[in-house]
Amino acid sequence: MAQKTKVWEGAIRLTHWALALAILGLFITGEFNLFFYHIILGKIVLMLVVFRVLWGFVGSKPARILPGLFALGNIPGYMGRLFSKKAEYTAGHTPLGWAMTFALLLAAGLQALLGLSMEKTYEGVTYAHELSPLFSNVDLKHTFNFIHTEIMPAVIITLVSVHVLAVFWYLWRKKQNLVTGIITGVKMVDVAPKTDFKKLILPAIIVLAVSVLIVWGLLDLPNLLGLVPPTSN
Repeated sequence: MAQKTKVWEGAIRLTHWALALAILGLFITGEFNLFFYHIILGKIVLMLVVFRVLWGFVGSKPARILPGLFALGNIPGYMGRLFSKKAEYTAGHTPLGWAMTFALLLAAGLQALLGLSMEKTYEGVTYAHELSPLFSNVDLKHTFNFIHTEIMPAVIITLVSVHVLAVFWYLWRKKQNLVTGIITGVKMVDVAPKTDFKKLILPAIIVLAVSVLIVWGLLDLPNLLGLVPPTSN
């Protein structure tokens, strides 16, 4: 019998909402050409994506990435149950939920990397982002710019729209409120996962620190490779 229990740890919930707000901020700052804040948010998105991937190997069982990858193979069978009114009280994501999770993480990470690798000229000023020196081909940078500004926003908006529609579908068709679960961490499950949430606090801090270091090291790569000329005083 289904029971209410805590499933999602704070690291997952905070990452989910922080990523949502950061992506929203990217659209706003991009629309109003607020490049300074746009670049900062891009770095935050990249860090959050790295954190979520790493956390997928040390977090709670419902958050683990490898089972999620295997769950993708169950999508054909799950599609037959998607239109049923019967609720499925799984502890983690459904196969389609995992597919959306991976798609959003991939799209957000790719968009951040493209933005940090391109050059943009606005009102006569050229903004060369941190990873831009890694690419000497001007046409390639123009391609990054085109994909970043013309293609990926539509992809992300489509994915987010499908994600939101799916939430409403589950609420209407299966009477399952998925939003509450990702806010409080508590949801209805058939089998409660055995998770000691207090033991996840220290790993979360460590993974966050490692994620920041990875992104910092990546963005500093052109300097380490000597591709950025030293500034003269």
